Amino acid sequence: MYKKFAFTLSEVLITLGIIGVVAAMTLPALIANYQKKVLEQQAKQAYSLLSGIFNKMAADEEVTDICLTSFVLNYPQNDDEAYTIYLPEMLNKYIGIIDIHVCSGSSDEKCFIKYLNNNNSGNVEAYWLYIKNGMKMNIEMDRDVGLWGRLIVDVNGDKAPNTWGRDVFYWHIACGGSPSAIYPRAGVIYANGNSNDYWKTTGKWDLRCSTTETSLGSGCTARLMENGWVMDY
Repeated sequence: MYKKFAFTLSEVLITLGIIGVVAAMTLPALIANYQKKVLEQQAKQAYSLLSGIFNKMAADEEVTDICLTSFVLNYPQNDDEAYTIYLPEMLNKYIGIIDIHVCSGSSDEKCFIKYLNNNNSGNVEAYWLYIKNGMKMNIEMDRDVGLWGRLIVDVNGDKAPNTWGRDVFYWHIACGGSPSAIYPRAGVIYANGNSNDYWKTTGKWDLRCSTTETSLGSGCTARLMENGWVMDY
């Protein structure tokens, strides 16, 4: 006759407690890793979207350089006109603008972007164009420089973390090249041989991509792209 064995209540409770502790230790890391994977893919989609917009613009006007398109040549001198009228009108047929938000200052939560590693401080953008795919975009054309334009995309709209290098990414438009010459801030093209403008070797906190040193995180776009769209920071 076999003797039956059973767990006592205390043994069950201890086992459940151990499982709970292990879950509490591992779940946050698993969730964080999953969130990174989602943001990596969204950043890649944002880059593809931007390249597609400017390729299509150039093709529509039969030019080989985005800076020869009417989008750039007719860009308004007045910023308010550019944000609220010109950009939505010019971009709507390519990406579908569903809303425009003009920022009202540092208290405007929609516009505050946190630095990657600098005591959670941050900066405020001037406006956002909301896109039907859930992203929001800020495009500004630098009228007095040879490399035209900056392109900032928050890949998940108003959702957290609203942080440079996590869900907010930074590209530029290059003139004098192919229409798809969209390049990341602090990358090889941006640095143009200057090691202090390259994210890997820079001493500038605003171009750095680091979670251990003071870092704005705008250079993380280049790091992410050079690393095959893997967020290893």
